[in-house]
Parts: sequence; structure tokens; C-alpha cells
Amino acid sequence: MQAIIFANRNGNELAPLDTHYCPALLPVGNKPVIEFTLEDLVDAQIDKVRIIISSQSVQIEKLIGNGEKWGLEVEYFLSREQEDVSSILPRLSLNPDEAILLARADMLRSPCIKSFVEFSKQMSDSHIIAKLANQNAGLMMLPGAKLFTKELNWPITSNNTSND
Repeated sequence: MQAIIFANRNGNELAPLDTHYCPALLPVGNKPVIEFTLEDLVDAQIDKVRIIISSQSVQIEKLIGNGEKWGLEVEYFLSREQEDVSSILPRLSLNPDEAILLARADMLRSPCIKSFVEFSKQMSDSHIIAKLANQNAGLMMLPGAKLFTKELNWPITSNNTSND
């Protein structure tokens, strides 16, 4: 199984931190937020990751490299800054029948990815959206979410009609 991680936000709302960090690289407990996501992916037995990057691509690639530190196979895909998920996905040439986890790299939600993946696999044709404290946790699973990817764009919105 693979995951697509979106690390293409500029984080203007974090000023003045955005001059030093993109949201995915913001340190929490001396560790960038994206590392928590990568650790959760490994726990969920996901070993192939595509990371969508933009303006801070050099810093993200320097931190993550080829993913060997986590036992992951990492591939990078360059996008425009804050580009909509629905614009990026068609360019990735994805298998429309494959289960693929979509996740934002700029959200601290650890640890919940494993539970979300296990639950979503049971409901593979359904649109399942993860919530933490009744807020969008920036996770969804393809193919069930293919018509709802706008819900991963920033700002993350709540959708009270989705399955929790």
C-alpha cells in the first residue's frame, strides 16, 4: 500500500515562523511534524510514500532523503505552492482501484493513521474522513474519497455528513 503526503503549503498564517519553516517542517518536541506522519505510516505497514512538495522542497528532501531512516521508499512530486489536491492527483498516474492513503503533512495527529487505514480498508468503496476532536484530521483513502479530495485542501473544513 502507498501513501501520498501533501507538504506543499506555505504556512502564511504562521508568520513569522513561515520565513523559517513550512508547516510540515515545524518542530514539535524537537521533531518536524512530518516525521510524526512518517512514523505513523510505518506503524500502519505502509512502505511506499509520495511526498508532494513545493517551495521548501530542498529542506524537505534534505530531512527525509530516500526514506531509509524509517524503512520507507520515498518519491517526491513537485507541485505549485498550495495547489489543490484535485489538480495534483491526475498527474500522478494512480491506479484507480488501488487503496491509497492521502494525508496532509502539516498536521499533528499521531497516532491514528493505523486505525484509520484498518477501518477504511473494511469500507473501501466509502468516503471515510478521519476526525480528531470533531475536526478534520487531514486523512482520506482512495478510491472511496476520489470525489471528495477538496476536503484535504487548506483550510481544512469540517464535513458533518461524512462517516466518522
